[in-house]
Amino acid sequence: MAAARPAARRRPAAPRRTYAPGVRVFVVIDSFSFGGAERLLATLPRAAPGAGLELRVASLAAPSSQRAGMLPALEAAGLDVEYV
Repeated sequence: MAAARPAARRRPAAPRRTYAPGVRVFVVIDSFSFGGAERLLATLPRAAPGAGLELRVASLAAPSSQRAGMLPALEAAGLDVEYV
């Protein structure tokens, strides 16, 4: 008869990180043109409330049609954009 195998040990789950309600995040980006960072910003507002984050977004570039390709998507996601 074969010896019984010891039960596999499970690693305890990592504690879930929680954030204080109303943590404010101010993201400054070079422009609102098409790019990976801009696409990420457009998806961030969906996850932010669940994490207790308040988002603000600003562009270093002045408003222009050439540097604002993602602006409609950012506004549709609920972000109020600013320029600095």
